[in-house]
Amino acid sequence: MKPLVQENGPLPMDVSKKLTAKEQNGPHILVRMHPACIAWPVLRTVLTFAAIAVLGSWVASAKLFLFMFVLWFIFFGIRGLLSFANWAVDYFVVTTDRVVLITGLLDRKTAMMPLAKVTDMTMEQPLAGRLFGYGVFVIESAGQDQALRTVPFVPDPEYVDLWIVNLINPDQGDD
Repeated sequence: MKPLVQENGPLPMDVSKKLTAKEQNGPHILVRMHPACIAWPVLRTVLTFAAIAVLGSWVASAKLFLFMFVLWFIFFGIRGLLSFANWAVDYFVVTTDRVVLITGLLDRKTAMMPLAKVTDMTMEQPLAGRLFGYGVFVIESAGQDQALRTVPFVPDPEYVDLWIVNLINPDQGDD
């Protein structure tokens, strides 16, 4: 499995299509959302499957058990699989020019903000985020509402935060 935070490595095809040649070849960071974002859908799928298995052991009719399993698959199984598939194709990319959030398996959405327009960035880590190693980035820009404001479930948020700060203010650490 690829690491969740990748610096200057090869980009997946669907991400490289969204970036200019300069952005692809220049410094960039590619972040796959933390697996905690799919923890609840996967847990719900597993727990409901266990409940169906227990109920199925009490049911004498194989047809009724099959009916219960089909209902489970329609209401929970497909949803769990889609949650995992969405997670696998969602990316947060930061280049020298912009911040890009690419989400969605069936309905792709690309939200972006030029790095020059970022006026404020907040990294929040709820208790669960501190325990499991993820954070939420809130990006502000001057003026009107922007398409990219919140980026949830960013793994290794301190590293990503420092990387973005160094891009925005490359001379900040030099004295």
